[in-house]
This record gives sequence, C-alpha cells and structure tokens, in this order.
Amino acid sequence: MKRYVYHGFSIIVPGFKNLFPLLPELTAKIEHHSESFIDVARRYNGVIEKHAGVDLPGSEPHIHISSGATGEQIVHVMIFCPTELATHLEQEIRSDFMTLHDLAFPPEK
Repeated sequence: MKRYVYHGFSIIVPGFKNLFPLLPELTAKIEHHSESFIDVARRYNGVIEKHAGVDLPGSEPHIHISSGATGEQIVHVMIFCPTELATHLEQEIRSDFMTLHDLAFPPEK
C-alpha cells in the first residue's frame, strides 16, 4: 500500500452564496490538521517527483469552487496525506467547512 496519497473530495453546497471568503480560514484549518506530517509529506512528494520524473501538484492543500448543473456550488478539496489518515482528515475538513459555512450563513428561522 502507498504511504501517501492525493485524497480528493467534494462538498456540495445548495444555492448560491459567496464561499470564497471562507477559503483562507479553511486552508488554515487544513494546514493545522496537517502539522504532524507536512514535513514528511513535502519530502515524500519531492522524492516521488524526482524518481518518477513528473511534476506533481505538491503537498500543499488545494481548494477550488465550481458550479453544478442545477446551480449548486461544489467545493473541491485535495490533500496529500498519509493513506491511513485520508478518511479521517476528510471528515475533519468537512466538519470545519460546515462550521465555517454556518457561521458565515446562519440558517434562517
């Protein structure tokens, strides 16, 4: 099994809201979750690039937003992390996003 993996997932947000102001804080939270392994991830990413002779996306988190066919927004996240932590980190990041979203856009009563 591979030690590190590019783990990508999407979060679908119904309706149209400006999600871009949430991205810096979400990125900071992802970096916090990655503190324990980021140095190894950077080295490992460099070794893979060198031996494979390819240009990989890098070890930093990547986040972008797109729109779905029916108007929903899709937040795409990709992280380079230890394989055994991928699912756990995804859940942590989903939770962080939902918290940030609810603070920025409180549910209407």
